[in-house]
Amino acid sequence: MDKLTIFKTISAGVGSFISYLVGGLGLAFVTLLIMLIADIVTGVMVSWQNGEVKSSEFRKGLMRKVFVIILVGLCYMLDMTTFKTGMLGDGVCVAYIINEFISVTENGGKLGVPIPQKIKDAIAVLKGSKGEKK
Repeated sequence: MDKLTIFKTISAGVGSFISYLVGGLGLAFVTLLIMLIADIVTGVMVSWQNGEVKSSEFRKGLMRKVFVIILVGLCYMLDMTTFKTGMLGDGVCVAYIINEFISVTENGGKLGVPIPQKIKDAIAVLKGSKGEKK
């Protein structure tokens, strides 16, 4: 079996397990997973560009992302056990989605990608600070 097939098989198993834990993958959870992956990839790109690639930093960051997934899964499970609405899990997902979006955007800025002023302003509002005008 080649490496790609093994990776796909493991990914399918992990995805199935997470889906089982949260009672199905809703749009908020899928969006969060995509944002987490985008943040990891853009973070590695920034590190690579700056010549600061360190496996220990990558490991720490990856563990934080895994914790977010576990926490969100637990929130969905808690919600399904108590309220049965899915709103708690979705709410936590949205909070982390915003956090990951900010991080991805900041990584893009570090890579030299021009960030539209409207996005900078929105991030400044979310962070509770004034946006920089360039």
